[in-house]
Amino acid sequence: LAASEIWRDIHWSLQWIIEKLAAVPRDLSCNEVRAAVDEGFAAGTYTQPERMQFYGPPVVAETSAVSKDLEQCEKLWKKTEELVGEAFFADGK
Repeated sequence: LAASEIWRDIHWSLQWIIEKLAAVPRDLSCNEVRAAVDEGFAAGTYTQPERMQFYGPPVVAETSAVSKDLEQCEKLWKKTEELVGEAFFADGK
């Protein structure tokens, strides 16, 4: 994030602080890599950066309440299939 232009409309003083605290995408990818290769992770395990959920090594964390809302998950899944133009499972589930 710090190297992207996502913060371009933010005041320069706040940009400076963000650049000092934000992790670069290369570092944040540790969360996905750990989740993909750590055999101790159960399906659905969620990881996030350790410090302030913003930077640091990946740690297991609790998911948000909305992530556990099965109705919302179903809507998101169906909308994703609609936008991509492909069903991800043959039986539609």
